[in-house]
Amino acid sequence: MPQRILTLGAMLLCVLLYACSSYGPYQKGAYYSTGYLDQEISPGIYRIAFHGSDYDNDQKLIEFWHRRARELCGSDTYKGEPDIVVTTTGSGTSVSIVAGLPVPVSETYWNREAYGTATCSQE
Repeated sequence: MPQRILTLGAMLLCVLLYACSSYGPYQKGAYYSTGYLDQEISPGIYRIAFHGSDYDNDQKLIEFWHRRARELCGSDTYKGEPDIVVTTTGSGTSVSIVAGLPVPVSETYWNREAYGTATCSQE
C-alpha cells in the first residue's frame, strides 16, 4: 500500500510540473495570440515578435525569437537580440468561491513578447 501511494504521488508531481512548465507552441501567431509575427522591413532585415502570455518564461520567448531569426536568415549568421516587452491586454472580473461564498475578483491580463530586429548577413 505505501508503495502505491508513493507511485501515485510521484505521478501527480510529474503532471503538475509538466503543467507548470509548458509553453505555448512554436507557431505563426496573430495579433495578441501566442506565436511569432515577422515582417521584412528591407531586404534581409526582419522585425520579429514572439508573443507569449504572462505564464511564459522570458528565456523561452528569447529562444523562440532566435529560432525564427535563424529560419528567416537561413543560418546563425544574423545580428540582433530581442527585448522582452510586457503589456496589459485587458482586465475583467471573475467570481471565486471562498468559504462557500461568491467573491468578485478583479484580474488584469498580461502579454509578454520577445521583440527585435534581425539583420541577415550578406555573404
